[in-house]
Amino acid sequence: MLASIERLKKILMIPESDISQDEELSILLSAASEIIEKRCSRKFKLQEHNEKHSGSDWDHLFTKNYPITNVEYVKLDEEEVNDYDLINEEGILFRESCWPKGQRNIEIKYNAGYADNIPKSLEQACLFQAKVLYTEEWGKASERIGNQYSVTFMQGDTNDLPPVVLALIGPYIGRAVR
Repeated sequence: MLASIERLKKILMIPESDISQDEELSILLSAASEIIEKRCSRKFKLQEHNEKHSGSDWDHLFTKNYPITNVEYVKLDEEEVNDYDLINEEGILFRESCWPKGQRNIEIKYNAGYADNIPKSLEQACLFQAKVLYTEEWGKASERIGNQYSVTFMQGDTNDLPPVVLALIGPYIGRAVR
């Protein structure tokens, strides 16, 4: 999960001592985390990944997940290679002699993600998305009570995330990886 139950309770103004909803809040945080990871096309919690890539005769190879904490191996056509430089934060393997063209000819086994240092903007996006799920107000763009009650709903794709969540996760949206 990208955020904690304790932080969500504060936002929802649920006393910390009230544990009656902890299971539901945990499920909401997990769902919010999954929604964000799906939109960003990457995983954020530190874990092992094994990927196959197609070489493109370019010197940069982009992993799907980052930041990279360690590379166990990189294999090119089944043979291990070590002549690359790792740009950890961006999940890029730079190879001066380029990554030769081929269909799924490069295999990478690596660890990537955040251990306990989830960026605050991702954590806040998760909390906001969980709150939207909890209050069942998804799709609501605005609400007015003065003079008369009025609700405006967001236009467009019903799967869109709230604008504030999209703004918070924008810098973390993954790139297309072959």
